[in-house]
Amino acid sequence: MFYNKYSDYSPEQIKTEKYLAFCHELLNMAKNDKVKKQMESIIYEGGYGDFSFNTGLTRNNEIIERKRRIGYAYILATNPETLDILMQNNINLFHGTNANALPSILKYGMQSVDEQASKGIDTLTGEKWSRIEGKRNYISFTDDIDTALDYASLRPECDKFTQESFGVIIGISLSSLRQLKTCRIQSDLPEIGIMDNVPLEHIKTIAVPEDKVEFVRKLVDDNEIIVIPVSIDKKFYYISDWGKIFFDAEKAKQLAKQGIGSNFNSKELAKLSKTRIASKIHSMYEKIRKIIENRGKEDGKENEKNTRDK
Repeated sequence: MFYNKYSDYSPEQIKTEKYLAFCHELLNMAKNDKVKKQMESIIYEGGYGDFSFNTGLTRNNEIIERKRRIGYAYILATNPETLDILMQNNINLFHGTNANALPSILKYGMQSVDEQASKGIDTLTGEKWSRIEGKRNYISFTDDIDTALDYASLRPECDKFTQESFGVIIGISLSSLRQLKTCRIQSDLPEIGIMDNVPLEHIKTIAVPEDKVEFVRKLVDDNEIIVIPVSIDKKFYYISDWGKIFFDAEKAKQLAKQGIGSNFNSKELAKLSKTRIASKIHSMYEKIRKIIENRGKEDGKENEKNTRDK
């Protein structure tokens, strides 16, 4: 069957009722018929053209496969030009982080927390809390772009670099990975570790929110690195570690217009980074959902009060 070209999973394993309902909403976001056709291939068949979304290097199951497909379909719906660039350059491994990491990355390449500490370089992102048994001698990459979006959506308490936090997703190619020393990670997330350092020449793309693209392009003094837009803060869904998809079609439209993101302090990140368990990551999205709901209720009460006052 055709799906074997891209995936080890049959359509019956992938297409749950909730998945199909959510994909219907995603397809409604397609900018044109061409994009919609590409999205259908991704979400129903598991790939598009000759580009492999699944590297075969990370943990995989039906839930991760659905999550991976949704992530790529979301990128295609919101930033189709970005997915084109990823496919053209065979970029399918990602690291989600924060803008605080950019000065160090653009100067030294990507380094593990332990490597930075050995050189006296401050780690200004959540990873500084993620040591296990006192060590963090690898950099985590994933072939699930949705997981990278999750990490990029987290915010440190303050941003010493830009005075305004924003997410960043670093992209590398599978061919680059083969030239680097890797390690397996004990994790239920789809990720692989790169030991110690990712030299700057292996970084192919830096994806940032649309309104930060020009700002970051001016920082990147390297014609080989492509700065691309990605709708990190407009993501309107999340997927639990047991595969439940939470979304709201009307809220999707509101978030797309308002660009609502999340904002958690360093203590929250510290707790989160102590574990590699996916449920801890996704619990953040439950908090985000509650914040958005409470904000909506407060706005409703304020509008009601204003009406009464009139």
